[in-house]
Amino acid sequence: MPKWLLRGGRIVDPANGRDGVFDVLVDGARLVRVGRDLAVDDDVKVVDIPSGLVVCPGLIDMHVHLREPGQEHKPSPPAPPRRWPAASPPSPACRTPIR
Repeated sequence: MPKWLLRGGRIVDPANGRDGVFDVLVDGARLVRVGRDLAVDDDVKVVDIPSGLVVCPGLIDMHVHLREPGQEHKPSPPAPPRRWPAASPPSPACRTPIR
């Protein structure tokens, strides 16, 4: 699996008391380390994050409509799209109307 260092992005992590500019070391699909000025091996691809951008996990949009385009007239059963993008997206939070 590839290793990446995301260098200099803003990290907001209330659970660990972080809100600032940090580096994030990623190995495959795992976050290995978060810190400032992390040293890396030669096999790690470094990506400099432009100033002002936030590095975050997948976000959940709590206002997603999973129904037919044009609303053909409303409830469609909640179902994930046939094919998610390649980079492990977050799952949609679905709410089925109760009748």
